[in-house]
Amino acid sequence: MAPAIDVFNSTFFAGIASTMAFSAPDSTDTWYLSLLNIIRRMFQAIGKAAHDFYVNTLQLYAEAYWEHARTFVAEHHTECIIAGVVISILAMAYLLPQAFMLFLRALGYTARGVAEGSVAAAHQSARLGGYIAKGSWFAIAQSLPAGGRCFSALPWPFAVLAVILLGIGITMLVMAGKARS
Repeated sequence: MAPAIDVFNSTFFAGIASTMAFSAPDSTDTWYLSLLNIIRRMFQAIGKAAHDFYVNTLQLYAEAYWEHARTFVAEHHTECIIAGVVISILAMAYLLPQAFMLFLRALGYTARGVAEGSVAAAHQSARLGGYIAKGSWFAIAQSLPAGGRCFSALPWPFAVLAVILLGIGITMLVMAGKARS
């Protein structure tokens, strides 16, 4: 008998035996092994049926959706190109400043100033000698993450929406390009 089943039998059936006042099966009793095998096969069959149902259903819906989308794009080619460009531009208007802020933070420009040991700190000490001219690129890069000039203060759900919109816009442009050819 496998060690995992021995642990299961010793804990599970011993607990039942102590509360129900009957003896736990030993390794010569096969009825409980048959019962465990039937239960295991039942759960495997249920799992396979559920998996097959969901995979087949989702696949049918996805194929129907994409066929409908292809037909729509083929019928409304110009409108889809315009919509794809507009949606992509709107999404990029939000995402590009966010990406620029992440780039500045990666260089070492933080909300509390220049991070010690960063690329920005090395540049400041080596090239600028500690003096930062007002309105210089370094001063602007330092003030942006600190909130001096904030590109976007919208919460993160807007970033998620912008990424989704960008994906939709690019998908529309690609589908319109394929429909044209």
